Amino acid sequence: MKAFSKAYKDFEYLYYMAMSIVYGVTMATILPFIQVYTKGVNDVQYVNIVFAVLFVLNGVFYNLKTPQGMLVIAAGLYKETRIQSTIQAGILVVGGVVLGYSFGLTGVLVASCLSNFYRCVDLLFFIPKNVTHLPILPSLRRMVETLVVIVLICAASWLCLPFHPNTLMTWVGYAFCNLVLAVLLVMLFHVLFERSNIHIVVDRVRSIFKRK
Repeated sequence: MKAFSKAYKDFEYLYYMAMSIVYGVTMATILPFIQVYTKGVNDVQYVNIVFAVLFVLNGVFYNLKTPQGMLVIAAGLYKETRIQSTIQAGILVVGGVVLGYSFGLTGVLVASCLSNFYRCVDLLFFIPKNVTHLPILPSLRRMVETLVVIVLICAASWLCLPFHPNTLMTWVGYAFCNLVLAVLLVMLFHVLFERSNIHIVVDRVRSIFKRK
């Protein structure tokens, strides 16, 4: 149980760190990509910041619950979570119909965000109680940190990378610059605020090079 708890905490830490980089870069580059990809197409206003933010936020909420969701699958707790899964689906279906009728695809995305957010909260309490028996606060803190870092990456991109790509090739370069910026920012954040856990990353990198 001790080995399992350590392995899970390490995985959760590394997963949320990687996730903050991926979705931080996604949030920073999605609108420039849409602008480049739909350049010259004027039938619909494709550049919609609200829709883009909701699209990325839905992915964030969906993946925030992945570490806990993997344990549900690994432990075969399908029967124990069927009510929660039904509620999640109900929020998506009912919310999608109601909000979609009034706001279109934006409303459907809002319903999907609410559905995944509910599942995040549910698994945040369910997994420690029934599987890991670990405290809830560290996982909650990492989820909040992930959201904060994503916002910081977007702000840093806006301040440090003010140029706008106008072709797919320049967008690739822009995305790469955002990736480098995101990695540096995430590492700095974790050195400052997660000193007790940053050694996990160092140990993983060392183990990779030792294998080679």
